[in-house]
Amino acid sequence: MEPSTHRKLFRPSSAPGKEKCGHFEPTISTSPNAVRGTEIHAHLCEAIPRMFTEEKIDPSTVTTPYLRYALSILYQSGVKNITAAERLVTLNDKDGRFVTEGTVDLFGLNEDLELMVYDWKTGQERDYSAQVVLYTLALIQENGWNKAWVHEVFVDQERTYRTAITRELAEERIFKIVENVRNPREHTMNKHCDWCDLQHDCPAWLWERKKMNGIFPMKFTNARSFEDRLAIIKEDPVLLSQFMITWKRMKRHVEKTGIETYALEQMKNGTKLDGLKLAMSSHGTQYIQLE
Repeated sequence: MEPSTHRKLFRPSSAPGKEKCGHFEPTISTSPNAVRGTEIHAHLCEAIPRMFTEEKIDPSTVTTPYLRYALSILYQSGVKNITAAERLVTLNDKDGRFVTEGTVDLFGLNEDLELMVYDWKTGQERDYSAQVVLYTLALIQENGWNKAWVHEVFVDQERTYRTAITRELAEERIFKIVENVRNPREHTMNKHCDWCDLQHDCPAWLWERKKMNGIFPMKFTNARSFEDRLAIIKEDPVLLSQFMITWKRMKRHVEKTGIETYALEQMKNGTKLDGLKLAMSSHGTQYIQLE
């Protein structure tokens, strides 16, 4: 095993995005929700092993919701022995070359001596399975297990996804991600785009903008006005679906640029934007509306 001081090919947390598009680069969030998630995650990693192993606390007596749920999942999953919490693990590729390293939240064994891996998640529920499988494969490489139970635990939604995985399946999935990163193919739009730093310059998104223009082409020879073209789109399910998908994607893209927030700040600072004015909501919040 090569030393962990080697440069990471990618961070384990980016594995879900890399699985969909090898060009994915995660946005680093500093929002209040991100800070909250970091704090809760640290509390879980510190408290849950102690509550389960040393104090053997009954989950029903725990008042903090996310602690109560996480602890109850450990009991329900059948884990008997917690091996480690917040353990740094290293992943190698099929040729034994260093790929990346990361910290597993918690893992242990059940009565059948099968590996049990847990990953605590807060906030919005998303598919993080590639990240957890990556950690699991790193543990399998280190200790030689052939099967593991993977748990994605969303403590805010109180929902857990439990999956059995073999070494063969884990290698097939994770090594494919490694190949996608080392030899990225074309840019692919997917559900992780909202969290990608490269979205604004992504060729796939540039093409999506061109498609938006193509939805209103002059091919509608009998449709002279914008309203006429909309009417034709409404009558054709294929055009309607194309329009809605592209429009929703572009709406998300524009929102992510933060241009509305920027314009609001400019107007608050005295910049005049013709055709727009500042308004005040019933909650005392300023927003922009048409003059």
